[in-house]
Amino acid sequence: MVISSRRLVDRPGGALAFLRHRVVRIVPLYWLLTTLKILGVVLLPGIILRTSVDLHSVVASYLFLPVVDAAGNFRPVLPVGWTLTYEFLFYLFFALALALRLDVLRIIVPGLGLIAAVALFRTESWPDWTILFSTIVLEFVFGVVLAQWTLRGFRLPPTVAAVLVLGGFVAILAMPMGPENLRVLTWGVPAFAIVAGAVSLEHLVAPALPRWLLALGDASYPIYLSHGFVLSALMLLIGRFIGPGLWTEATTIMLCLAVSSMAGWVLFDRVENPLLHLLRPR
Repeated sequence: MVISSRRLVDRPGGALAFLRHRVVRIVPLYWLLTTLKILGVVLLPGIILRTSVDLHSVVASYLFLPVVDAAGNFRPVLPVGWTLTYEFLFYLFFALALALRLDVLRIIVPGLGLIAAVALFRTESWPDWTILFSTIVLEFVFGVVLAQWTLRGFRLPPTVAAVLVLGGFVAILAMPMGPENLRVLTWGVPAFAIVAGAVSLEHLVAPALPRWLLALGDASYPIYLSHGFVLSALMLLIGRFIGPGLWTEATTIMLCLAVSSMAGWVLFDRVENPLLHLLRPR
């Protein structure tokens, strides 16, 4: 957001333009797939068991408000949509910084820092909507800092960058899952290391990247939103044929990655891209 929206910093109405762009980019496809999920729950109740389509859950899901299931988990109708609630929270802080013409860090550090601090004291007895208080919001600060460093020309030496990328993946794979409030350390810090290293290596690696891999990058949002549908369908189709064992499980994982990626790219090419071309001029 820091890099892609830098032209809006000194532009009159930049904050509203930023929010409009974000709504056009994020909302239509999310609403479309949320609607498909609701139809699936209504038409196939025996297959889709864990999704609630009561009025509160549906309305809150469409509006990116917190939805908590019976087990106390953050779970909108389209489960991956929980991250978009935090995305839009960040967008509001970002838009405020644009409106006030302030460095975004001067807004998000105290704002998101307060949310993270409150999260440390939250208990299950608090109202459901307070699930929004989470230390995960600090990862937006990591991204803003890295973007600002990048715009200032900061780059790590290639060897250091490669070590950060490799070390970040090893850390994510090796660290045990801890309490939710430690996620910013067990996943957020390693992710920051991976992205920081990748950005510094980009000028060396970019010429060797195949076009199909760049196309998958363009389709990352549709892949993210749709992979739950794809994996569920795959498990229904092939689940009965999968036996225990390292190789069968590894093959299944690779198949899921490949099919999810291809399905997401088709969704991007046939649905999202035409939709964006239709909405952006308006």
